[in-house]
Amino acid sequence: MKSLQLILLCGVILSTSIAFSQTYPLKTFREVQEPTDMSVTDASPLLGDTIRVSGVAATGPRDIWIGARWSFFLVDTAGGPWSSLQIVQHDSFATDTDVGLVEPGFGIIVTGIVEEFQSATQLAVLTNPVVAVEFIDQITLGTFPQRPVEISMELLQDTSTGEQYEEVLVKLSNVIMLNNDVGSGEALIGSSDGAFQISLEDWNREIYDCFQANSCSWPPNSFPMDVVGYIRDKTNDAPGARFMIAPWSLDLPYIDVLAKPPIISNILRDPAVPSSTDAVTVTAGILDDGAVEAASLHYSVDNGAYVEVPMSSPSPDFYSGTVPAQSENSLVKYYINSIDDEEFGSISPGDTARAPLFYIVRDGALTIHDIQYNPFGSSNSGYENMEVTTTGIVTSDSIQYGNYWIQDGNGAWSGLQINDFLNNPSPGDLVQVTGIVNENFGFTRLDAIVSGSYSVLSTGNPVPEPRVFSTGDINTNADSAEAYESVLIEVRDVIVSNELPDDPGNFGEFSVDDGSGEIRVDDLSPVFDGNNNLEYSNGDTIIYLRGYLLWSFGNFKIVPRDTNDVERGGKFISVKDEGGIMPEEYMLSQNYPNPFNPQTEINYSLPVTGEVRLTVYNLLGQRVVTIVNEIQQAGNYRASWNGHDEFGKSVSSGIYLYNLNVSNGKFSETKKMLLLK
Repeated sequence: MKSLQLILLCGVILSTSIAFSQTYPLKTFREVQEPTDMSVTDASPLLGDTIRVSGVAATGPRDIWIGARWSFFLVDTAGGPWSSLQIVQHDSFATDTDVGLVEPGFGIIVTGIVEEFQSATQLAVLTNPVVAVEFIDQITLGTFPQRPVEISMELLQDTSTGEQYEEVLVKLSNVIMLNNDVGSGEALIGSSDGAFQISLEDWNREIYDCFQANSCSWPPNSFPMDVVGYIRDKTNDAPGARFMIAPWSLDLPYIDVLAKPPIISNILRDPAVPSSTDAVTVTAGILDDGAVEAASLHYSVDNGAYVEVPMSSPSPDFYSGTVPAQSENSLVKYYINSIDDEEFGSISPGDTARAPLFYIVRDGALTIHDIQYNPFGSSNSGYENMEVTTTGIVTSDSIQYGNYWIQDGNGAWSGLQINDFLNNPSPGDLVQVTGIVNENFGFTRLDAIVSGSYSVLSTGNPVPEPRVFSTGDINTNADSAEAYESVLIEVRDVIVSNELPDDPGNFGEFSVDDGSGEIRVDDLSPVFDGNNNLEYSNGDTIIYLRGYLLWSFGNFKIVPRDTNDVERGGKFISVKDEGGIMPEEYMLSQNYPNPFNPQTEINYSLPVTGEVRLTVYNLLGQRVVTIVNEIQQAGNYRASWNGHDEFGKSVSSGIYLYNLNVSNGKFSETKKMLLLK
């Protein structure tokens, strides 16, 4: 560990920077984190303010997985509600902040701007002007960098009770592993009484890298354990819980396995696609550190009562049971239970309510609907990792993606991606394809297409028309979105609501909104460049946008096939050059009048030419309207805002924030204004 005295002696901390930072108010963790009125918003009451916060670094600046940025936890080591804050430096090239020198145990003061990201409060280190971290002292951390708060999982199901633990180290006792491979490095745990669930997340960089390399796994399903980790506010968490927990290790002291029940693995069924004359044999490997006393197969037909079938063991560690033949179109769900000689039990899958294994009895060929449909609220196919054959009309050119999509209509569960690099079908081809159903991080597709498993049944068929939706009906928060995964869809009369949703990074994506809720647009197709070249700006109007609904990196997104899938409109901009004496420095004035109704004016000055963005936000940190987004010459400007959002809708009374950003942060300042009606 670096010596704090050595850092100080080397002159890393500049006295001028410290003196400058002390002009900003010093706030406590509670003052930053605790909302004024939780029933209205969970955002920080200091959102947009530049402040100083003092605490102890709990992690290093590269320990949190946050892409190319720097980030660490600043904590009160005593723990408790409202006792932690995530620090983020968006520009990792700004080394004069000294964030790169921070180590666990350093007592420091950080100057930054209060932000909200996915409903989580964070402090963005001030880089314009640069204000260096103030190093105060150094302590020796104990087993944990912060005393964990022992809480019940129930508190994390809702914002009203869980918000106080955002980014705080907590302990959940006697939880059960329900699904140790949800995908994307996540797992699902439940309370011992089965009433509540929450996700485990790979927020720690080492754990994230380990999962990416397929070198790690969470504890086996059904294992009881105590978990210590940081709480993350993530509105898209499933199923239902508002928060996730991120252990900082896969072992003690962060994960303490309390018992080792039998491990059930490699569950298979034969045949994979049963007909009404087929009895189905279900097999599994079952291991225990002692002896397996019993194993049983439990099945239910059309959501009726479960029937228990004892499983036999024809060979060591291998068990088999049989589901009798069922009538055509029956929905059969099933799971396996096992008990060992210490009376510890395990169930697989762990979540039998939301994610049981299942199949549909079919005497004919499987449809795309059969492969995609999940009646239990999970995204996984009932035929995952099994070989199936299905047919559909090709709706994309292989040139557009390298693989292609097929559909058998344009209704729910009617689309499927075919991960096939051997064949080159054309839109309108009716094809029959055999492959392995793969859940690729929660996205269902057909893989392993080999020679002889593909045939064209006919050509020149009409391509299914795009299904028209409102953006809010198919975005990440919409319950109906999963049913239209891989279906060709269309949204109309939308506005670009976020030109860079991963700002300061740019992965080619942008977001659009028709007023019902925004959805991302992806640049997956090599002949659609998305926003890699910044062709789309906030406020741009789009007459229609078509593409496939894709699940990727935790979000549903629209994937246009090519530029023909986007018909663009114009821009939403209102700004007036005031002229006068040329300014010598950047300036953002307080709006006038303030409070205002129905209109206010915002003056600002530019000493040099730059790319200017003037944006209004609400207290949730959500963009309301972008007033200016263009390159402007040096001069004095006046912009007007009439209290309407980008869709022309009147906004409610309240406090709003307006931010002037020039040349991607060369100058950035935020002020508050009050609209009264």
